[in-house]
Amino acid sequence: MCALPPAAVTAAIGSAQRLIDIVAFADAVAWWFRGQECEPDGLAFCARCRPYAYPSVVVVTTGGSDAFHVTETCSWLVEGQNKVSARGGEPASLERVALQVALSMEKQPCLACFPAHSSGIR
Repeated sequence: MCALPPAAVTAAIGSAQRLIDIVAFADAVAWWFRGQECEPDGLAFCARCRPYAYPSVVVVTTGGSDAFHVTETCSWLVEGQNKVSARGGEPASLERVALQVALSMEKQPCLACFPAHSSGIR
């Protein structure tokens, strides 16, 4: 990891939980942070090709939660669904949607899934 640009590692930490996944993500996006030209446009630091710390598909509930998650097994998501059940309610169904859809629904990153982004992304 020491050979990777710090910004690439920071971006990777926001998208992965396990160290092996963080290293793989950082390695895959290091080219951008080193200023190498992108293939589609031939531009260094191309805004269109900039790596994004969030996955392209996230998990949301159809209920009142204002968060999006990395997986259906997020501990906070499961805990919230269990609390609804314990109160006699029906937990909202889970849906995998594009990140842009979750953002248009005014969802914020789950703090358990994305601890590096506790201030939100807006």
